[in-house]
Amino acid sequence: MTVPASVTSIYSINDGHVSFHGLTGLKTLNFYAKEVPSNNFDGLPIENLDLTGVQTISSGAFGYCTQLKTVVMSDALTGINFLAFRNCTALTDVTVAWATPLPLSGSSDIFYGVNTSAATLHVPIGTTALYKAAPIWKDFFITEISTGIQNAEIQNLKLFPNPTKDKLTITSESPINKVEIYCSNGKMLIQDNNFTGEMNVSSLAKGLYMVRVYTVQGVEIGKIIKN
Repeated sequence: MTVPASVTSIYSINDGHVSFHGLTGLKTLNFYAKEVPSNNFDGLPIENLDLTGVQTISSGAFGYCTQLKTVVMSDALTGINFLAFRNCTALTDVTVAWATPLPLSGSSDIFYGVNTSAATLHVPIGTTALYKAAPIWKDFFITEISTGIQNAEIQNLKLFPNPTKDKLTITSESPINKVEIYCSNGKMLIQDNNFTGEMNVSSLAKGLYMVRVYTVQGVEIGKIIKN
């Protein structure tokens, strides 16, 4: 579903109106209006959320969207209010476009209930250090992504065995062009530009790692545990 930028007024649940709560089959939401009202989408089964053009995300806007996986925010966004993404427990990927991180120091509960350390924050090239020093944003796994590369849910992407010890096999329905493995601080440790189906990960220390898989469909972020 798309809410276009031409929409100038949406009732908030706090006004006694529930604008979207009946959309129980809503999976993808492209919201381009200036403001997401309070609690309007809470509890819906949204999986992918594009907030390009949004200036304000009101309190509790997407609370309890427990199937939400990906969120894209543009640099037009100037305010995210408390509990906006409360208990979005499936959230794994957030993409932002600010050259300087949006200050969130006064709203520490925006991602309440989200395991941010297991979620990837995609930031503009050259801004990693800024985000690692910014309250709340620093709690994510931070990686840089260049303009034009989009995250995609690659059909039937599989990483196994997981946990792994020496070898990691990766398969998908689309040909895989490149694979990169990152540690938790965002440093790339292994890059395979001619991936043939299997990677040697024996050199990695025990721990959690992020895997970026590139196909013609886009880029998918996976996680592996090295034993």
